[in-house]
Amino acid sequence: MTITASNPLHLVTLGSALCLLVGACDPEPGGAALVELDDDDAVVGGAAPSSLAAEPSGSATESLTQTPNILFVVVDDIGVDNISAYDEHQDSADTPSIDSLAADGVLFRNTWANPMCSPSRASLYTGRHAFRHGLLHPAGSHLSQSEETIAEILQTAGYATAMFGKWHLGTNTGHTTPADQGYDYFSGALSGNIDDYFGWTKTTQEVVGGVTYESTTTETSYATSVNVAEAESWISQQSGPWMVTLAFNAGHSPFHVPPSSLQDYGLVGSEGDECDDGSGVDAIEDCYRAAVEAMDTELGNLVTWLDTEGELDDTLIVFIGDNGTSGQVIIDDGVFSTTHGKTTVYEGGVNVPFIVYGPGVGVQQGVEIGDLVQGLDVFSTMVEVGGGTATASTIDSQSLVDYLEGNSVSAARSFLYTELYSTGQSVDRWALTNGTAKYLYIEGSEECYNLNLDPGESNEKYASGGPVTNVCNQLSAQRPCEDTDECPAQL
Repeated sequence: MTITASNPLHLVTLGSALCLLVGACDPEPGGAALVELDDDDAVVGGAAPSSLAAEPSGSATESLTQTPNILFVVVDDIGVDNISAYDEHQDSADTPSIDSLAADGVLFRNTWANPMCSPSRASLYTGRHAFRHGLLHPAGSHLSQSEETIAEILQTAGYATAMFGKWHLGTNTGHTTPADQGYDYFSGALSGNIDDYFGWTKTTQEVVGGVTYESTTTETSYATSVNVAEAESWISQQSGPWMVTLAFNAGHSPFHVPPSSLQDYGLVGSEGDECDDGSGVDAIEDCYRAAVEAMDTELGNLVTWLDTEGELDDTLIVFIGDNGTSGQVIIDDGVFSTTHGKTTVYEGGVNVPFIVYGPGVGVQQGVEIGDLVQGLDVFSTMVEVGGGTATASTIDSQSLVDYLEGNSVSAARSFLYTELYSTGQSVDRWALTNGTAKYLYIEGSEECYNLNLDPGESNEKYASGGPVTNVCNQLSAQRPCEDTDECPAQL
């Protein structure tokens, strides 16, 4: 059974809206009247519901098991258009393993991340917006060692911690690597992207007695398969609670024909062949989806292995994308556009898949949540489940445990925020939405959309007019960094 939470548009006064957006305070009761947009784009008065949570039928589920194992899966350049459980694109990759997690877990429909990988990953790991942790663009330097990560918190709480796959937050050993940010063990691509899925530089780090031992080799096996095999090997050696971040490079470029044992996309080329829209045998759009399907197969293999080993019933699986699908592999269908993908603050660039699964650990089954969620909310969720304590002075993340347990949620988010900024790349873009109205600032240009009527963001309302523009104007004044004077200089 699927239960979908309602997602109406609400606009509250500036002060209380900002509290909700940044997670810094609780909404004040009895405040000013809300402004709401109906499906005809008319502005009407309204009142806030007491909760936006999905209400499951029957009795509520049991509470989440404290300190379960945590498998945190982060996929690369895979938007909601390429996870078939979301059913948002007829040409989506086929992802039965991920769909199974959604069918037996909780699927979040409206989750925003940053438009590119490094800022988004830094926010996932710290629970803080990019303007706070300072990594606003992949062209930036690194995640500061002063930032507290989820791995550090869970490590302190008694978890063994490991990461497999893509880091992309710094390569300076002793300062900015996984070993410096709370991971006992790391194996993967330290610098981030790989040049070839069948020939890539693998860095291994192991922290023993406070000393980091590091080695580098050239790996010639398929990267996705290596990540899973090494995760299984490390997990099998643990005797207490563990937390694994499985950060796949898939489906980021480069595009190669994956092993035929992992996908059946009907590619013409041989395993390992490079794909290209020009000279290659297979189009990159096809190889991309085959790589996503190969990742799905390997994730399914890992879940099956966990079940066989008796670990699955005590493991919380958190699956999320770092940003939307790259425009070079989006199949334009009128809603998803090649010009509205990764790097942009349009929905195709920031709306990411987010699924939580946990048999036996109190997670609802087969529930879809339509409420607004920031990707960085995974941080506080895992902190709470893992029995940890965050010490940063400002955390933007909000725990989603009430959603997972089927409880009423009294302080659901009213707004979402995303940003991308680089002086060197001349990039200065950000966006805010309250679920229907959406305001975008893109290198000095302002845009406004009604997402209820125009999910593909093709009818810009400042140009065509309409009451939604009044709401967009109010949204434009509610950028969270303005309140603390932390916004980067406008380009």
